[in-house]
This record gives sequence, structure tokens and C-alpha cells, in this order.
Amino acid sequence: MDITRKSIFCDGSFQNGKVVWGILVTDNDGNSLQTYRQEQKSGSANVAEYLALVEALEFVRVNCRGEEIDIYTDSETVILQISGVRRCKSKRLLPLMNMVNTLRSEVKDNGTTVYIIKINSSDNRAHDVVCSQPTMSDMDTMYDTMATHEEEYKEYMSNHDVNEWESEH
Repeated sequence: MDITRKSIFCDGSFQNGKVVWGILVTDNDGNSLQTYRQEQKSGSANVAEYLALVEALEFVRVNCRGEEIDIYTDSETVILQISGVRRCKSKRLLPLMNMVNTLRSEVKDNGTTVYIIKINSSDNRAHDVVCSQPTMSDMDTMYDTMATHEEEYKEYMSNHDVNEWESEH
């Protein structure tokens, strides 16, 4: 049996009052196969990191039977808690940690081998998935800024020929 090996990078963060997380799935050669990004209104950076890992494990459970999968995270808290090195005391994180453990058991029962590996933040390819797309709160902030500075914008535009600028650059 030929065992394929995918990598999944997962990352989460707290941005503009929202929890944002995402995953990037790559093939054996590092080519991007799929990305997923989600956000919710409340939580913390650690909640986001756990949600990213849950998303990665859910992807594995549904799509990767009988494969070997490397899941990469830059969250030291998550790694230390799921490995049992550090006790999880947070009422917010404990249900997420339990969900991770349940999903790990389910994928193992499906014949899938999962390695969860700690990496440096600078090596986390999912960071771009999480941070490169503006969230709705980012868009709201941008529109609020534009509305606040509408008169300045109108004055700027009246003093600059946009077509001239485009042809120069």
C-alpha cells in the first residue's frame, strides 16, 4: 500500500477584537492543496490556536483515511497541553483540548497516523492564510477610517489626477 503524506499548517490569532484561525494543506512536495479560514467574535489567541488544530484534525478525519499527516503549529501552549507536559486549567481551553484528543483518537481508529509538530512562527505557512485576508472587522475599520477622513480624501482627490498617477507608475 502506497502511503501518501500531507502536511497541514495551522495558525490562530486575535485580530481587531476577533478570533481568527486557518489551515493550509500541502502535498508531499509542499504545493498548496487547500486553505481554510474562519473567524468568530470572542475568544483569545490560545482559543484561536486550538480552533486551528481542531480544524486541521477535522480535515484529516474527513479526508485522509490511511495516510500519514504532519500537522504543524507554532503554539507552545497547545503542544504542551495536548502532550500532557502542562496541565490545562482554562475553562475556555479545556473543552477544545478534549475535542483535540477525541479527534486524534478518531483519526487513529481510521488508520491515519498524525504527528503534531511544534514549529517556529516564522516557519508557519498558515500564518499567511490567517493574516493575509482582511476580516470583516478590518473592512469595517477601513470604511470607518474612510468615512472619518472623507473631507481629506475629497481634497486629496481634487488636487491629484488619478489617470496621470496611473500612467506614471
